[in-house]
Amino acid sequence: MTNTTDAIKALAETAHADSPARPARRRKRRPVKRIARGTRVIWPPGLEALLGVSGPTRWRYERDKKLPPRDVHIGKRSGWRSETIEAFLMP
Repeated sequence: MTNTTDAIKALAETAHADSPARPARRRKRRPVKRIARGTRVIWPPGLEALLGVSGPTRWRYERDKKLPPRDVHIGKRSGWRSETIEAFLMP
């Protein structure tokens, strides 16, 4: 029995010795849209604290177009640039 397993191992080693090694597959990275370094993002809870309103009120303001549209989208989150909110609050 050892002769058979030794023969199979030897055959397997010689079969793979001549074949070129395959490089590891890597995932392609998707290009990421990055915001400028140093740009401050205001997320919805931060805007609620800044305006002194609750979440449903902020949502209603967005729906009624009393707030500017969100202009920063990172993954599944979205918010506003600080410049956008400053321009909105300063008439």
